[in-house]
Amino acid sequence: MTIQEIRLQTGLTRKEFCVKYGLPIRTMEDWEAGRRNPPEYIPRMLAYYVGIEKTKDFIERGKRNINIVRDTDGNKIVVIHDIIFKNKQKIL
Repeated sequence: MTIQEIRLQTGLTRKEFCVKYGLPIRTMEDWEAGRRNPPEYIPRMLAYYVGIEKTKDFIERGKRNINIVRDTDGNKIVVIHDIIFKNKQKIL
């Protein structure tokens, strides 16, 4: 995922994104235009923080009972405790 794709997911302008995550605007412009490449860890770190904030927003809006846990392979799993089924459903 590119830096620009991550920023677009947030719906923030370049300036708003830079202010929120403490990035120089000129650097962000260079990354998005392809004039410079960010260090390898930057897109992963930003994707992680954006993901956390999206999850927090979801939880706060819906007041959902949600936990994020890791499976035996270390993958993150979102557990939603308050799903209510309105009719009978077969689970295979």
